Amino acid sequence: MNTGEIVAEAAYLAKVSKPRARAVLDALVRSITAALERQEDVSISGFGKFRPHHRAGRPGRNPKTGEPADVPASTTVKFKPSERVRLAVNRTGPK
Repeated sequence: MNTGEIVAEAAYLAKVSKPRARAVLDALVRSITAALERQEDVSISGFGKFRPHHRAGRPGRNPKTGEPADVPASTTVKFKPSERVRLAVNRTGPK
């Protein structure tokens, strides 16, 4: 499912126009991104929790040359689905 499909389905379910649904989705994404930039957890009840996760720097290797290279520290985002989402995904099984 891509953004256009999400917008279309949300507009249908909420009985609003597609532009209004798109504006709400954009605002939601901006809000979540801003909170994660501030290193805050974001919990959406019934959906899951996003949290920033720090990865320490470590030694690595350049896969092309095999030479040692440092992998710098970085921050990524982890997502933990709610129990309801986990159960729904497990009910559908692999496709």
